[in-house]
Amino acid sequence: MKIFRSLRFRLAILSTTISGLVIVTLLYFLWRVIVSSIEAEADLKMSSRFGAILDQAHPRMNVQAFRRDLTATLSEDPSVLLYIYDGMKDKILFQSDAGSADWMGDFPLALPETLSPPHPRAPRIPTAPPERLLGAAPENKAPPKRPKIPRNLLEGSTNYADWIWKGKPWRAMQMSRQGFHLTTAVERGPILDQLQRIRWFLLLSIPVSLTLIATVAWFVADRALRPIRELSDTASQITAKGLNHRLHASAHSDPEITALTEVLNAMMRRLERSFHSANRFSADVSHELQTPISILQLQARQLEEGLTSDPQAAETVGIIRSEVQRLKQITQSLMLLSRADTGTLARNFHQLDLSKEFQTAGEDFEILAQAAEINFHAEAEESIIVLGDTTLLRQMITNLFSNALKYNHPGGFIEAQLRKAKAEQTAYLTIKNTSDPIPIKDQPLVFERFHRVDKSRSRKIDGFGLGLSLTREIVEAHGGTVTLLASDENGTIFAVTLPLMT
Repeated sequence: MKIFRSLRFRLAILSTTISGLVIVTLLYFLWRVIVSSIEAEADLKMSSRFGAILDQAHPRMNVQAFRRDLTATLSEDPSVLLYIYDGMKDKILFQSDAGSADWMGDFPLALPETLSPPHPRAPRIPTAPPERLLGAAPENKAPPKRPKIPRNLLEGSTNYADWIWKGKPWRAMQMSRQGFHLTTAVERGPILDQLQRIRWFLLLSIPVSLTLIATVAWFVADRALRPIRELSDTASQITAKGLNHRLHASAHSDPEITALTEVLNAMMRRLERSFHSANRFSADVSHELQTPISILQLQARQLEEGLTSDPQAAETVGIIRSEVQRLKQITQSLMLLSRADTGTLARNFHQLDLSKEFQTAGEDFEILAQAAEINFHAEAEESIIVLGDTTLLRQMITNLFSNALKYNHPGGFIEAQLRKAKAEQTAYLTIKNTSDPIPIKDQPLVFERFHRVDKSRSRKIDGFGLGLSLTREIVEAHGGTVTLLASDENGTIFAVTLPLMT
C-alpha cells in the first residue's frame, strides 16, 4: 500500500523502534532494581524480625517461657521454619516442627555438626537427648564434647540463601549473636507473587507505550510534513498555463521549508521566462511564415495552371504546392498549440449544436472514405448543445476523422457515434476504426506532440504528429477529456467527453 511507503510512515516506525529499544532497556534495568530492592527489603525485614528474637536470648532467661512465646508466634505463621541453638550450653533452645526435622536434611546453609541431620553420604550424628532439650544435665555422665561450629555461624555473621523445599521457594537465613545461633527459612511465595505482578505490569506497559508512542509519532510526523504536502499540492496545480503562480510558505514555517519555497519559486520564475520566450518564438515564427507560405502556395497554383503543355513540370509544381500546403497546416497547428500553452486557445465561446457539426464533418469524410474503399458510418443524437468555439470543435472532429482514415486500410471501417450521457451531463463521442494495433509502449504517447508510431516518419501515411496533440488541447480547453480506449486486432477506439450546455 502507498501509505507504507510514505515518509510519514517511515518516520513513525523509526521513532517508535528507537523509543521501543530505549523503553525496553530502561524497563529491564528498572526490573533489576525493583527485584534487588524488594529482595533487600525482605531480607532486612527478616533480619530485623529474627534478630529481635535472638536479642531476647541470654544465659539466665526462662527457656520455657521463651519457647512458649515462639510457639505461639509461629503458630500464626506456618510459612516459617526456625531453630535456635545455644552454642555456649550446647543445646537446642527452639526447633519448629520438632516432631519432624526433615526440612534440615537439605538445608542450603551449614549447621552445627552435633545438630546436623542424617545425610545419605555422611554417618549419622546423634542428636541431643531429650534431657538436653529440657535444659536438665544428665546424671553421672561426662559432659559432651563441644560441637564444631561452621564458619558461617561465627559471632555477628548473617548469611542468606534461596532454597526449594517441597516444591516451594524459601529464603534461608542464619545469624549468630552472643553465642546463640539462629537458623530460619521463610516462604518466598508472597514476594514472588508481588514480583510476578510487577513483571506483568512492566511487560504490558511495553505494547501500551509503543502504541502511544507510534500514535504520537504519526501525528508529529504528519504535522512536520504538512508544509511539504501543502507545497506539493500547490505545485501540482501549476501547469504550463499557470507558471505565474508562486508557492507561499506560512509565516510560522520552519526555516528549511521557507528556504525550499524560495528555491522553488526562483526555479519557476526561470521556467516561466524560458517558457514564454519559447512560446513567443514559436508564435512569431508561425505568424511570420504564414505570409510567405501563402505567397508560395498562390504562385505554385498559378504556375501549375500555366504549365498545361508540360505535364512533367506541372507534376513537379503540384508536388511543391502539396508540400507548401502541408507546411501551412503545420504552421497553423503550431500557432494553435502556442495559444493553448498560454491559455488563450479558446476565446470565442458560444452556444452551438455539436450534432450538426458532427453530421457535416461526417458527410465530408464519407466521400473520402468511399474513395479509399473504407466503410464509413456515423450517427448522432439530435440537439446536443455545448458551449464552445465552433472553429476549434470542428477541427477537433476533423482531426479524429482524419486520423481514423489515415491509419485505416482498404476494406476496413470507421464507426463514429455521438450521444448524450445524461447521468454525467456530458456529450460522448466515440470513433472506432480498423488499423494496425498501436504498440502498448506507444499508447500513452499518442497525444504527445510530434509523436508518431511510425518512427521512420515515412510518407506512406500523411501526417506530422500534431493532430491528436491539438485535439487534446482543444478538448481540454472546453473542459472535456479525450482518451484512447483500446487498440488491438479488433480496432482502435478514441473517446471524447464534453460538458453539455445547462
